[in-house]
Amino acid sequence: MSETNVWLGTLHYGEKLNKNEVLYLLTNLPTGKQYILDVADIYSGGKSIQILTGLISKVKSNIRLSYKIGLIGYKEEEIFKVKERCWSEGEFAEEIEKIIKKVTIDRMHSIQLHAIPAKDSSLINVIKDIKEIMQRYKQIEVGIANINSEELDKLTRRYGLRFNFVQLHGNIIERRLVRSFSNKKYKKDNIYLIANRALCRGLINKEDHIIGNERSRFNSSKRIQQSYDERKKELMGRIIQVCEAERIKLIEIAYGYLIDQELSIIPIIGGSNYEQIKESIEVIEGLQGNRMGRVRKIIRELESEMVYNSYDYPNTAFEK
Repeated sequence: MSETNVWLGTLHYGEKLNKNEVLYLLTNLPTGKQYILDVADIYSGGKSIQILTGLISKVKSNIRLSYKIGLIGYKEEEIFKVKERCWSEGEFAEEIEKIIKKVTIDRMHSIQLHAIPAKDSSLINVIKDIKEIMQRYKQIEVGIANINSEELDKLTRRYGLRFNFVQLHGNIIERRLVRSFSNKKYKKDNIYLIANRALCRGLINKEDHIIGNERSRFNSSKRIQQSYDERKKELMGRIIQVCEAERIKLIEIAYGYLIDQELSIIPIIGGSNYEQIKESIEVIEGLQGNRMGRVRKIIRELESEMVYNSYDYPNTAFEK
């Protein structure tokens, strides 16, 4: 990790963490690293990006933003859902320009398309805008989220658009998209992967922060609870059992699974406090040599025992 960027999730900024708490967290991050803050316009109802655009000039220059747009959030029967955003011509570029103006170009690491628009006309408008942005700001990377390898290949062939990275929902429980990108050709094309929900959506944060903990983020979302079916409970129970027998932390298995993929995946580190972030960085950096060998052996054992169902989240490019 010392040779790569450290990606941090910002979902809680403006919700669990107020502006002063976010400033404290960013000011006290472990030194000697480059940090990328993964933020979407819909996070915390728009509060996350509002806080970060106001604070970015007050923190060290080794902290930059990756801004993600393309989904609209809404509630239906108290359950938070998302749908693709429709784009008119020039609208995507206009949104990006607003953010760049607020934070300055040197504090932008990348932009991301949060989801593929459902309508072809909207997709064409976005593709055109992305190409213009790539020409105008060559120092900014461009990524896409919530997409599988087949859909990415179609975008590349049809529109000649090459992304720098892909963001996945990737973890050892919900692994369909991770498997989709296990192909050497993406390494050849210099595409790298980053993964959110690396810790199984809050199930693995600490050894005492798993199933049954009422404070867990897992227990705070009906949408997450409903997706956590009996099959996934079975998988999680088996992982816990093996970890306890081998005296390996759950968090090591969670991060080790991503790091050990054929096309190595950079985890997006969540956490709403300094201790959680520090722990994750230390665990990731400690997954080397004999320690990584032990973790790899456990992961192989689990994979040989379990058959992962094709319906595992997500089923398509973005959550249905």
